[in-house]
This record gives sequence, structure tokens and C-alpha cells, in this order.
Amino acid sequence: MNTKKLTSNLEDYLETIFSIVSTHEVARSMEIAEHLGVKRSSVTVALRSLAEKGLINYTPRSYITLTEKGRDAAQCIDRRHHILQDVFMKLFDLPESDANDAACKMEHGMTPKVCRKLASLCAVMENNPGLSETLKKKIAYYSKKIDCTSTCGYPINEEHDEH
Repeated sequence: MNTKKLTSNLEDYLETIFSIVSTHEVARSMEIAEHLGVKRSSVTVALRSLAEKGLINYTPRSYITLTEKGRDAAQCIDRRHHILQDVFMKLFDLPESDANDAACKMEHGMTPKVCRKLASLCAVMENNPGLSETLKKKIAYYSKKIDCTSTCGYPINEEHDEH
């Protein structure tokens, strides 16, 4: 499934539905709204769009389920998210919440080629603990030497850049 036809926003909705359906078999618009922190009217608009694209089964005031096409797309989005989160946690030693937040923001722009390369990196790290530790140490060392403010002018929020 080519998820590039979906906006980042619709990918978030699809990923949320996938998560809810994975544990409860069906989703409700109220659960989706709570999970994403949006109004139910926004959920309704997104659900209609996802249904029009053939990704979900949806009728107003009823349960929401994924179609096969929707499940495939959602699994792809979920996989991109978890690959990024793994890299951020295992290679960069970021806390899970920071890794999750970054993955949420970056997963939408990841191409299949980048996804394969990052998945390969995770596999290399998993199968080569010595190399993995060396990379982590080198990244930690150089990350202390790089000053983003002076090199690109982007101000660092020190509160979120402790790691």
C-alpha cells in the first residue's frame, strides 16, 4: 500500500485505529478522539476520508474496523514508527517518550528506501553488540561537540536536549 497518498494527519488517524483495533477488535470515534486529543467532529471528517479511500469500514454511530487495504497501510505506518523509535532508543539512548515523540513526527516522511536502510541498521546493531556499543559511544561523544545553534542558527531548547 502506498501511504504517500495519505496526509500525515490521516496516517495518524489510521495508526490510531490500528492500535485500538489491535486490542479491542473495533474502534469508536470517541476512543480515537481521546487518543489523538481532537474533537469528535474532526474524527468524523477523517473517518469519512479514510472510508472513501477504502481503508476503513465506517458508518456514523457505529464501530470502525480496518479493511484489508487499511490494515496493510496501518501496519506499514506502524512499522516505520517502531523502526524510528528503535533507532532513537537503541542507538541514540533517548528515553522512550522522546523517541516516540520524534518517531511520530518523522514517520510520515520516511520513504520505503529509508525504511529499509534503518531496519537494516537495527538488524546490524542487534547482531553486532560490539559494533552497536561503539556506535553509541561515538554518537554520544560527537553529540556533545556539535553546537546546532552556531552551525545552523536553530536555538536549542536545553530542557529537551539533555540526552
